[in-house]
Amino acid sequence: MAPDSRGFIGSALLIALALLALAAAAVEAQAPQALSPGTRSLSFGIDGSGTSEAGIWYFLSQRSSVGLLGSLDWMSEDRGADDDRSHLEMTLGPRVKWYLTNPARVAPFWHGGFSFGHVRSSREGREDRTGRTLGVEGGFGVDWFPVEQMSVGGWTGLRLRDERLPSGDTRTRLTTLTTGLRVHLYF
Repeated sequence: MAPDSRGFIGSALLIALALLALAAAAVEAQAPQALSPGTRSLSFGIDGSGTSEAGIWYFLSQRSSVGLLGSLDWMSEDRGADDDRSHLEMTLGPRVKWYLTNPARVAPFWHGGFSFGHVRSSREGREDRTGRTLGVEGGFGVDWFPVEQMSVGGWTGLRLRDERLPSGDTRTRLTTLTTGLRVHLYF
């Protein structure tokens, strides 16, 4: 994905989140009856960089939920003679949401979490680079419950990511504007 398209996706997700938050005032605050301690959900989402994610969540109380999310980001380029490239990153980690009030039709929340991952980059004619990643993130989001058993939400926040390679090389990055959209199916 080109760097300028990532900025566009991130901006579009941030605008969608802002519109969802503004729509909150116009929607009647009606609590979803299905959300109570012990409720579980499956989630599917995408973040502003285009990385897909999936997870499973569990409500510990009426206002807090914990989850385990996994993500996959893969890219392959054929850039002409002797210049093929590929990149694979897989992560897994715990997340938590703290709703500001008991979840209503529109429910704002704080979120935080960690991720642990594996990254592999290949470039034709060079040695593959394989490493481990560690990330921490946090921010604010809003879930909207159009029906009782489903929510659509967006989030924004910060992410700190550290990548370590066996060669001793490291890369640390602080992303100050992360965005994403996520759908939950509750059961």
